[in-house]
Amino acid sequence: MGCQDLWLGITDVVDRANNLRYGSKESRIILLKSLKGKIFLRGNNMLDIVKRFFGKVTADDSKAADQGTDHDIRVATCALFVEIARIDEKFTQTEMVRILSIIKEKYGLLQEHADALIAEAEKELEGSIDLWQFTSLINSNYSIEEKIEIIETLWQIVYVDGKMDRYEHYLMNKLKTLLRLSQNQLIDAKLKVLSRLS
Repeated sequence: MGCQDLWLGITDVVDRANNLRYGSKESRIILLKSLKGKIFLRGNNMLDIVKRFFGKVTADDSKAADQGTDHDIRVATCALFVEIARIDEKFTQTEMVRILSIIKEKYGLLQEHADALIAEAEKELEGSIDLWQFTSLINSNYSIEEKIEIIETLWQIVYVDGKMDRYEHYLMNKLKTLLRLSQNQLIDAKLKVLSRLS
C-alpha cells in the first residue's frame, strides 16, 4: 500500500513476525514491547521497524555463529596436537604439559579452560573416522601462514622427547598433505623448530 496509513493491531504484528525466519517466541515478545504505544503507524515505517529488528537478530546470530566457528577451529587444532602426541601410543605427561602450555599461550586460556579444550578434542577424536574433518575446518578458515604455525607447533610436540619415531614421521607427512602444504614448508618448519631446540 506504499505510504498509506495502516492500522496494524498487535495480532497482525505477531502474524507478520511469525512469517519471518527469526520470528521465535522470544523475539516476538521483544517486538511487541518495542511497538507499545505505536500501533497506528505508516506502512513503510512499520516495515522499516520490522527490518531493523530482525536485522539486529540476524547480526547477533551471525556473531554467535562466528564465535562457535572459532571454538570449533580451536578444538580441531587441539585435536591434531593430541593426535601427534599419542600416535606412538605413549601420551606422556611431558607431552601433555607441552600441549597445555601451547594452547594456554596461543589462545590466552586459563588452566581449567585449556584442560576442557583438550578433553573436548579427545572426545572428538574418539568419535572421528579420520583427521579430515579437523583439517578441512582449518583449511577453510586459516591462511597458509597460520597452517604453517600449526605445523611448527606439531613439530615442537614431536621433539618434546628429543627424537621422532616412524609413526610421528608418517603422521606429519599425512598432515602436511591434509593441510595442503608443500614438502618444503614441512621441512622448513621442522628446521625452524630444531634450531630453537639446539
